[in-house]
Amino acid sequence: MEERERSSGDGSSAEQYQNMTRKELYQAARAKGLRGISRCKKAELFAMLTGAAPPGPSVLPGAGQVADVPGSSELSGAGRGAPGTEALEEPPSEVRQEPREVYVDWGDPLPEKYNLDKIGAVAKDPNWIFVHWDLSGNRRHEVAQAYGQEIFTTARWHLRVLDLDRSEYVDLPIDVKVHNWYVPVSEDGTFKVAVGLLAGDGTFIEFASTGEIRTPRSRPSDSVSEEWMVADEQFQRFLKHAGTAAASELSSAELAARFRKKPLQ
Repeated sequence: MEERERSSGDGSSAEQYQNMTRKELYQAARAKGLRGISRCKKAELFAMLTGAAPPGPSVLPGAGQVADVPGSSELSGAGRGAPGTEALEEPPSEVRQEPREVYVDWGDPLPEKYNLDKIGAVAKDPNWIFVHWDLSGNRRHEVAQAYGQEIFTTARWHLRVLDLDRSEYVDLPIDVKVHNWYVPVSEDGTFKVAVGLLAGDGTFIEFASTGEIRTPRSRPSDSVSEEWMVADEQFQRFLKHAGTAAASELSSAELAARFRKKPLQ
């Protein structure tokens, strides 16, 4: 009776290789002792394992020689032309090494807080300041002692942005848990930013403040006046040596030529 299931020469079922990946087929072929498989495709490995029309020469365990199969002359290359030689031993195949996992020491993770009450700011562009803060120090305890613990539920967190050029300020409500904020400002100005609680009666309880932040202008300078370079001492001696009247009439090349004839002492 004809077999329902096609098997390889060593009794392996074709079904067990049907859903394997190329890597799994390659490992199975190595386990069976097949050689010359490092460059084989998935279909070729499947055919070699199941015995179904192998695309090239295969070697069974212990055989040591390449079976002379149709079409193998193109794969085996030169060396099959030796008189009286039915099969030649296949040269050692290239050994493919599996990539090893590389260990990278990234060091300890950055802490989420530094037990400080600090705020920093930097001008992002002429109209925006980026502000970031860490309020994990002792300031909360001091505020709780001074105003009571309920101040943290009745008051709201704000950034107070002070415009030092105009002597005015604006309070911006924030979510203090995000630890950073973008603040809209005017260009070409000087600012300071403070973070704190704004009570219902308008009292601002400061936790930390920045230094002065200067925003750039978004256009070229309005000043168009000419500014001439101040000549250094050596150049002044050069002009004096050449003579004031002569210096105003001679070109740079002529002044240099005169200077070479009569060097400074």
